[in-house]
Amino acid sequence: MRGVRKVTPAAWRTYVQAMRPDIVFALTDTPFTPPPYSQKRITKSIERSTAWLMDILRPIQQWDTPQPASKSSSKALPSSTSTAIFSPNASNQRSGPDHPFNVFVTMAGGISIPAREAFSHALVEKAVKPLTRLDDGVAGYVFDLSPLRVALVDSITPTFTQGSNGADKPSEELEQKKVSIDLLSPLMHASLAPLSSDKPRLVTAVSSPHEILRLIRDVGVDVFDAKWA
Repeated sequence: MRGVRKVTPAAWRTYVQAMRPDIVFALTDTPFTPPPYSQKRITKSIERSTAWLMDILRPIQQWDTPQPASKSSSKALPSSTSTAIFSPNASNQRSGPDHPFNVFVTMAGGISIPAREAFSHALVEKAVKPLTRLDDGVAGYVFDLSPLRVALVDSITPTFTQGSNGADKPSEELEQKKVSIDLLSPLMHASLAPLSSDKPRLVTAVSSPHEILRLIRDVGVDVFDAKWA
């Protein structure tokens, strides 16, 4: 699909209900304007991301599901006949219709450890009925490394060395810091600290096989997505 279209949370939920995908990514407010970001913008990002997750986790009471024709009649039941959908996992049954989606959430907070901790704590402290906490409705956690790299590079004070042609060029040390997992791992650990260790962790925009190995070892990432893979 070419081009870009703005999608509201309500429209996204409608698309999800219509398509019924195996995995749903909750909308997340990730700033893509040039960093640095103000405290107000970071707070707004966390609040929006939490609200959008709550929206996609709201219970679906009934779905219009076509019923098969009865053996005693050649007529099928009307398409308006509704039935409640319950989770196939009996251990997760609640008093009402369960949530039918496998929802993955992108961990918000940018490169601010306190902000990332605040978003994670919102997952275990806030709730939308019938869930006792938002994290109960989350199937997995997502980390998009692209915006984190951009913000980290901007946050590093540039140091320059003199090039052979007399022009300033970024030092080798700065270039290494741009892609260092040592800068990314603490951010991811801050997000994961209060959350379940049993749920899958997905990372997008990894830069190399070596980075994949580091993330498996240091953060316990399970699934990766990269344009070069």
